[in-house]
Amino acid sequence: MRSSSSIRARLLVILPGLLLGGMMLQAIIQSIQLGSLASPEVITTYWTTVGYALVLMVPLAVWVAILLANQLVRPIEQMTQAAQRIAAGELVQPVVVERQDELGQLATSFNRLVDTNQKRYQEIMAAKAQFETIIQNTVSGILLFDAEGTVFLANPKAGQALGFDPEQNVPAHFEKLTSDANLRAALNEAMTRQEPYKQTVAIKEPVQREIELHVVPLAAGKQFVAVFYDVSEASRLARIRADLVANVSHELKTPVTSIHGFAETILNDDLVSDPTGRHFVEIIYRESRRLMRLVNDLLDLSYLELEPNAIVKQSIDLVEVLRDVVERDAQQAADKQIELKLVIGVERAIMQGDEYRLSQAVDNLIGNAIKYTPPGGSIRVTLQYEKNGFQIAVRDTGVGIEAEHLERIFERFYRTDKARSRRHGGTGLGLSIVKHIVESHGGKVWAESKVGEGSVFYVHLPVEEEN
Repeated sequence: MRSSSSIRARLLVILPGLLLGGMMLQAIIQSIQLGSLASPEVITTYWTTVGYALVLMVPLAVWVAILLANQLVRPIEQMTQAAQRIAAGELVQPVVVERQDELGQLATSFNRLVDTNQKRYQEIMAAKAQFETIIQNTVSGILLFDAEGTVFLANPKAGQALGFDPEQNVPAHFEKLTSDANLRAALNEAMTRQEPYKQTVAIKEPVQREIELHVVPLAAGKQFVAVFYDVSEASRLARIRADLVANVSHELKTPVTSIHGFAETILNDDLVSDPTGRHFVEIIYRESRRLMRLVNDLLDLSYLELEPNAIVKQSIDLVEVLRDVVERDAQQAADKQIELKLVIGVERAIMQGDEYRLSQAVDNLIGNAIKYTPPGGSIRVTLQYEKNGFQIAVRDTGVGIEAEHLERIFERFYRTDKARSRRHGGTGLGLSIVKHIVESHGGKVWAESKVGEGSVFYVHLPVEEEN
């Protein structure tokens, strides 16, 4: 509203315009005398002016909106395309967004993610290349197969040993890659067990050899890795050694038995009256008895290793086997003031096994427990059904075994304390015989111990589910 001196009247001033971003883009000034506001001419002029203003402002507003939208959409499209390329496994360049607002912060975070992703991708590719180099150049044969038996990775050594070309024949079921019945059976058994599996397999095709096979389940049993290597030469040398030991033991048995018998006769008949002489004869008797045990253990171990029919399986009841062994060893335990107790957790324990050899294995475990348990201690033998098999445990309250020895105590002649073993008259072969007997039945043996508290020796013998 203003006054005009030229026409001596009060005027209404109208400034229609477009205000955008704090700036006046256009203004049209229209002055109208207040006295003539109601005239048709004024109204027509007013709306005409407004119409012109709208015609000018609408296209301008649309252009500005498109410009702003492009500034927002372009970086989002760039990040979307980059994300799609990353998902496809491509390496992408950082997204360039020169903004300081939230969109710029999003682009910066996205670029950091891209950089981290690319570094991890490069690390994975380097590890993959290293893995492939190891697999391709290892001296052991390696097969990677699924739960259906389809091999989808095999290294050159596996192909060389089994007679196929990994590049041409893989993927394929392992029964198509090898025609050897023993290897097929071993791989099928490993898949069935769903646990780490180890077996020495004599294969005849493509050439006759012995391999040591290790199979480990992966991905919750959905995949398996089999590693094997040729042990033919090692087995040949082991047989030579076993033959030598067996022959020497046979040669030693007769003279040692004679020496032991003569010494026993001299002591029983008081043929030596001199105390010093008698003391020497007692030493001869004691050491010859130890040598006899050693020779007998060597012969037993050699027989188990060399004789294919060393284990004669038939239907037996482990309950009766354990009762007989415990009854036989009860007096030896009582002489040392040790309580020997048998706890049976099943009514019957029927399985296919060699009664004599299993009795020998349990007897060795109980004998060891008696040797290393002090007077006043206790030994408990238990039998129960567990994990598709029967588990025997011999638990004592003896001196115990250090943890670092537990993995090796089943090796022949291995002693945790040589002086103590000699004092107790051990040969160092008892646990080796136990292990061989148990493994010949498809089972496993292991020990747990704590120094000063005692030891537990476990024997697990697998049986059919219906038993």
